[in-house]
Order: sequence, then C-alpha cells, then structure tokens
Amino acid sequence: NDFTSSGLAANDQMTDTPTDNFATLSPIDPNTYTLSNGNLDYSSGGITRGIRSGFYAPAGSGKWYFEGTPGTIGQYGIGICNADADILTSSPFSADFWTVSLFGDFFESGSYPPGGGGTGTAFGSGDVIGVAFDLAAGKIWFSKNDVWMASGDPANGTDPAMDSVPTDEPMTAVVGTANSAITGDITFGQQAFVGTIPAGFSALSTANLSEPTVKDGRKYFDTILYEGNGTGKKVGQFQPMEETFSVDDGVMFNAADSEYMQFTPGSAGTRKIWTFSTWV
Repeated sequence: NDFTSSGLAANDQMTDTPTDNFATLSPIDPNTYTLSNGNLDYSSGGITRGIRSGFYAPAGSGKWYFEGTPGTIGQYGIGICNADADILTSSPFSADFWTVSLFGDFFESGSYPPGGGGTGTAFGSGDVIGVAFDLAAGKIWFSKNDVWMASGDPANGTDPAMDSVPTDEPMTAVVGTANSAITGDITFGQQAFVGTIPAGFSALSTANLSEPTVKDGRKYFDTILYEGNGTGKKVGQFQPMEETFSVDDGVMFNAADSEYMQFTPGSAGTRKIWTFSTWV
C-alpha cells in the first residue's frame, strides 16, 4: 500500500509550511491571468494588466529577492508595486510600479527614464530576470541571467536601477503587460533560484519576516463573551496585568460599579478632544 511517485521532477517538490510559507502570485485578484503550478506559472490575454503576489514585504523591512522567467514575451515587465497600483487597467510601467521592461528600460512609478537617465539590458523569452529590492534604503536592482544590469551591486548597495522606492509602504512582486499576451513563471524561493541571491537578501517567505509584536492575535482580536452577574459587570478574557501596554494619549475609566463614566480635566490645558471605543 505504499505510494510511489510518477512524473515528478525535483523542482516539483518543495518545502512550504506555516512557519516557512513562500509567496505566490495572487489568484484572488480579478484579472485575465490563468495561473498554474502552484500559482507560480501564468498566462494572460492580450490586455493591459498586471498580476501581483499576495505577499507584501513590510514597509522598511529590508532586503528581498525573487526571479521571473518570461515565455511569450509580449510587452513584458517585472518588478514591484505598492498596494495602490492599478493592476486591473494599467501596465506595469505606470504609477506605483518600479519595473524593468523587455527592452531593458527602467520605469520609476510611471516615469521613464528614472531620475533623468539609466537603462538596463534587453531580454527575451527564457531569460531569468532577478529582482532585488531594499525597502530600508529604497533601492531596486535587476539582473539578466545572473548579471546585474547597469553595473548594479545589491550586495554592496551600489548602482541601483532606481533609488526612489518608498520605504514607508509595503511592496510586493508584480509582472504584467501592455496590450499583448504574455506567459512565464516566477519563483520566490520555494524552488531553487537560478541566479545567486545577493548577500544579505532573503526569499519572500514568512520565515524571513521579523518577529511579530503581537504573537497571539486572539488576545486582541478574538470574539469575547460577556461575563457578569448583574452587579459587577465585565467582558471576559481581560489581559493579565503583566501583559498590559500603554497607548499614547489614552485614559482608563475606573469608577467601581458606577452606571456612568466621567473624566474631569485637571486644568484648562488638558481639555482636548478625545474619543473612546466600547462594546454594548
């Protein structure tokens, strides 16, 4: 009763767990792309549109790397975008995209050439395009078949294709086209990279994210139930005192079992507009 594999190659098997969960292209964005092979292969109709990953690298989070290989080249572009990027009606050479085209042109949020100059290397079907971006420094580099365009050196942080990537916004990987059909594949590290990942850069995986501040979201966002006997009232699952934290400009009302809450400013200088949230 043992299972035996059939028709599987080495790259058909990959490690992907809750603690080491890799990015894929997003199947939930409404678009004309058809995804396959674990949402890593894509094909599009001949329409201006992009497709992105659902994995956003956090703002200012540091250095990330992924690769894409075009098949049908069309008007192909690859790079990164922010959450405001219009992937439904815009090409990857528009505002909120930082990309390189098949002609080796760098597009800086719709501007070409970026900063008044700078182009990379033209590429075609089957070429492996590496994308390294640093969200702490606001830089992005592109490689063709493991050779960095425009003499870039992401490991040393020098000669980026563009140095205007926002550091205060989450970013994600994107591929797209302008009025032409494209096919291709992309890998975020769940399959072996063809190129050499630059020193200090990481694959787009949950294992490479920083330790979260809130380790147990249930303590802050889970459904909580009323507990009480009609006299002393509370809502259950209060945080233990040793797990409390401060909120800037916050205030706590503590009026025993009073039927109302009140706050009296200590002086005229403390009379400010304030809000509070409650559940009834």
